[in-house]
Amino acid sequence: MGGEEGMRVFVDKIFTKVMDDKTLRPFFTSQNSDMDRVKKHFAMFMTHMTSTTEAEWTGKPLVEVHRHYPITDEIFDAFNSHCISSIKEMRKLKIDGLREMINML
Repeated sequence: MGGEEGMRVFVDKIFTKVMDDKTLRPFFTSQNSDMDRVKKHFAMFMTHMTSTTEAEWTGKPLVEVHRHYPITDEIFDAFNSHCISSIKEMRKLKIDGLREMINML
């Protein structure tokens, strides 16, 4: 995905879209949201998901992290749509591995 810099660009693109999305923005603008922390953890998770090694995920289980949020299929699909559109934008940068990332999402 372009290494650390590619992941940073990817995460920044996604969360720019998320913060412009009136459906998703409320999940990230609560008084408890620290966007730097959210972006860091998301980048760590995506790095783990796209890693070619068999490293174990050391973060909290996703179910545990998100259980307090009313995430519907529509909410999930909206977030995933922003991920996919961000990857497609990055294709223009000719970064290897993006097709595999789209398939994973």
